[in-house]
Amino acid sequence: MNITYDDKGIHIKKLFKSQEIPYSDIRSVVLSNEEYTFTTKAGEAVVGKRRLFGNTAPLYEAIKKYNIYFKDEDELNVTEKVYSIEEIHEKFAQTQTIIKEYADKIIHDKLGPEYDMDTAVIDEGEWINVYFRILKNGELVTDLSEEAKYDSTGIDPYSFDNYLLAFLVEWDGIGKYGVTEEMKKSELWEKYLESSLKQLFEHYKTH
Repeated sequence: MNITYDDKGIHIKKLFKSQEIPYSDIRSVVLSNEEYTFTTKAGEAVVGKRRLFGNTAPLYEAIKKYNIYFKDEDELNVTEKVYSIEEIHEKFAQTQTIIKEYADKIIHDKLGPEYDMDTAVIDEGEWINVYFRILKNGELVTDLSEEAKYDSTGIDPYSFDNYLLAFLVEWDGIGKYGVTEEMKKSELWEKYLESSLKQLFEHYKTH
């Protein structure tokens, strides 16, 4: 059995049969032992291995859009505390000033005082990421080379890097998230930013 999905629903291909289940017909999605179990409102259960799914963004977008109950048992078993989306933003805001001051000092020394770092926290369905950008005189730098960009075709095409802040572990109308170690210890950001900025400087030249 092969299971795929898109923005409309999940598609099941068996040896002699194909089936499509729209998201509006799904009651719950549970991730356990690296397998997704989709349970329909009619009580039918379909199981698919996570490694076969590739890009999971459409699935998690649908979970929120159609308010499908979701639980990641694998992560919940090892997550000490969960946070709401509001708490994630508040928690990052507590360290944002510290890491920006640290990054700006490095950027000023290398590129000049007119350059600064900017951050954007983006909810990507399964994950909440922070994207790092460069500003010049307060304006977003958009002429980064392809080598300097994190992903020119991605959500934030002018960022030079991103980092995972939190991951969805449960959805029941309201999201509950686990957080990465950097969200717990601001000092871990320094080593990461040093490495990230070093790569940026290798590919970006001031004008």
